[in-house]
Amino acid sequence: CYARDGKLYCRIDYERLFLRNRCLGCGHRIACDELVMRTYDNVFHLKCFACVVCGGMLKKGEQYVVKQGQLFCRLDYEKEVEMLQGYDFYGDDLFAPKMDGRRGPKRPRTILNTQQRRAFKASFELSPKPCRKVRENLAKDTGLSLRIVQVWFQNQRAKVKKIQKKAKQEHTKGASDSQDSQESDSSNLAKIKDEA
Repeated sequence: CYARDGKLYCRIDYERLFLRNRCLGCGHRIACDELVMRTYDNVFHLKCFACVVCGGMLKKGEQYVVKQGQLFCRLDYEKEVEMLQGYDFYGDDLFAPKMDGRRGPKRPRTILNTQQRRAFKASFELSPKPCRKVRENLAKDTGLSLRIVQVWFQNQRAKVKKIQKKAKQEHTKGASDSQDSQESDSSNLAKIKDEA
């Protein structure tokens, strides 16, 4: 949180309202002689005008979405929306359409920026289930809560497990298809022998 004149602001709003000469992508100052890209009130260095998911540079005329101060190319934004099916859009935030029986409404989805995503993935490659100290350091370094870090790792492990399960099923299906083919060939061979 940021405070100014007795009012509290989130980072995005504070930078948008009070730090107009800073790039929303990297947070660094923009020199007066630099070329920039603008989206509404947001200003970006040319090199920072890129999708936060794939890192692809966005060019003038390309379709993109600014969501919670982050740029998404059309393709990656559509993937995000597809993953969030079942949620209703309300303003700039996402809320679950109904109450969970045990708790209040689900909180808005957290969208990681490029640096946060890279830090999480690098840590996940070292250990898919890091100790509490590592998670605490990640939370501190990324500015996110420990709970968000923990949930990200849980979700990532589930995603990897799902991919492995799907690959195993496809492998098993391929093996059973070839086994069915072999059994069919041997039963046809048995019929031919019986007829002879």
